[in-house]
Amino acid sequence: MGVLDKLFRIKKKTFLISDLHFGHELTLLFVPRPFESTHDMNVALIKNWNDTVKSGDVIWHLGDLNWTQHPKFWIHKLHGKALFIRGNHDTHSRWMKPYAILRRGEHSFILVHDPDDDNYIIPSNYSGWIIHGHHHGGRDKDGNLYPFIDGINKRINVVAELVNYRPVDLDWIISLDLDTIKWMSTINDVPQRWAAGEERPQLPVPRAKPKSRPRARSKWQKKR
Repeated sequence: MGVLDKLFRIKKKTFLISDLHFGHELTLLFVPRPFESTHDMNVALIKNWNDTVKSGDVIWHLGDLNWTQHPKFWIHKLHGKALFIRGNHDTHSRWMKPYAILRRGEHSFILVHDPDDDNYIIPSNYSGWIIHGHHHGGRDKDGNLYPFIDGINKRINVVAELVNYRPVDLDWIISLDLDTIKWMSTINDVPQRWAAGEERPQLPVPRAKPKSRPRARSKWQKKR
């Protein structure tokens, strides 16, 4: 590659978002979302994605892509190289991944849909960050908080409502000086930082909370 090619080469980026729920009317009621109709929501989500993600960029969608139509109906409308984590509402999803691992410099990230579902593959000794979705509006059904960045539990929630319904750049997240952040409710908020010398609690072991009902162990867990 020549000098000019290197100079003008466009750096490819990695983006993340979760729980777009294309065509899902109930998300307008239960979350709620600021759209007049599912049609308006679908149009806005596609525009936000395509205005942000360029050809060749990689984007991870972390579960619950759509409610109506086949997933490929929506995927064909979206820019970039899209990769998908399986969510609890994804149908026709055998080709989606149950999890993925990303590394950026000194940081490692496990990508899952629901960080508290112990059927996902989060090793018990894992001390890196978990990136997830599932918890709409930053809360679960019991009112527990799942903010955009939770430095206490080292979790990043990229559910659509917390990132302005627009994919977020992984390098931008890291550029916030990620390991110094204690709490950041949404992408629009100023991060609350750990104070100098403040003692940080130990991460829970295992990182996923056990379910009340036992679930089948994954092939990966059986081999351990």
